Amino acid sequence: MGLIANYQYIDDANLDVLLRLANLDDEEEVFETIEDLNEEAEIFLDTDKMWDVMHFVLTGVSTDERSSNNPLSVAVIGVDLFEDLSQFVACVKNDRVPEIISALEGFDYERLLKISIWRIAQTLACIQTYGIKMMRTWSMS
Repeated sequence: MGLIANYQYIDDANLDVLLRLANLDDEEEVFETIEDLNEEAEIFLDTDKMWDVMHFVLTGVSTDERSSNNPLSVAVIGVDLFEDLSQFVACVKNDRVPEIISALEGFDYERLLKISIWRIAQTLACIQTYGIKMMRTWSMS
């Protein structure tokens, strides 16, 4: 069992509605609105549990070390959190999107392909066994 992630584009008007509902502490209405938006979404991506791995591969750090200053971290986790909800909900406002696109376009995918899948699997197994601190010592070089 783990956390899953879904990503979708919503327009400014719907984002404003969600932010207003979150500020009113109307959690039930926030999630009903999100479910409705999921059904209507033109752009929707369900990464299941791969969001954690995506964050690690793109940033080299765990999601515990997310950074609102790192556009690759923001691309995976978002930045503007909806506080005090029973589930994690975050968004990225439109003004951050060009920065995120630029970071994704500049990411060295060739270097990533050179990393052994076996090494990644060993590292993740070590982290599960010995804790998250081991991840900080792992290098993608």
